[in-house]
Amino acid sequence: MRNLAVAVTIVAATMAVQAQGSNDVQADQAKIKQGATVYARENCARCHSLAGKGGNPSHPLDGVGTKLNATEIRAVLVNPRAARGDRKPATGMPSFAKLSKTDLDALVAYVFSLKTLGMPR
Repeated sequence: MRNLAVAVTIVAATMAVQAQGSNDVQADQAKIKQGATVYARENCARCHSLAGKGGNPSHPLDGVGTKLNATEIRAVLVNPRAARGDRKPATGMPSFAKLSKTDLDALVAYVFSLKTLGMPR
């Protein structure tokens, strides 16, 4: 009987963790979708390309989520010149520090989701 109670407790805990994980994935997907909206609103495609479409093909964002982590992406978005360092010429990319925290978080999530050919993960 005691083993049955332990098994039930383990199953219930596992289901709770899985439900939370599902909620996290849904929240992540919602944030990525919001980030895509911010990307469009801020006209990022004017200068950046995804899957060969959009602005300058020499500024692709394809796979950027495999090259930079979310903290690095945020640093580039907030202060592009400083994030590039001394090794590269100045960039014409504007700072997105003016965005609300919610919009900036969403834009970071969207750009980070770009793991392959412009498609979010």
